[in-house]
Amino acid sequence: MCDKEFMWALKNRDLGDVKEYVAKGKDTVKGPVGLTALEATDNQAIKALLQ
Repeated sequence: MCDKEFMWALKNRDLGDVKEYVAKGKDTVKGPVGLTALEATDNQAIKALLQ
């Protein structure tokens, strides 16, 4: 499943597909600088901004 399929499953509330995608451990949402939420938590510039 690609990002578009994941977003479509979220939009249409297809819980089975969403659970399957999340179970695979994929963090698909990327911010404006191309980092996932998990990657951004390790970014010093993001940490400084949030303090």
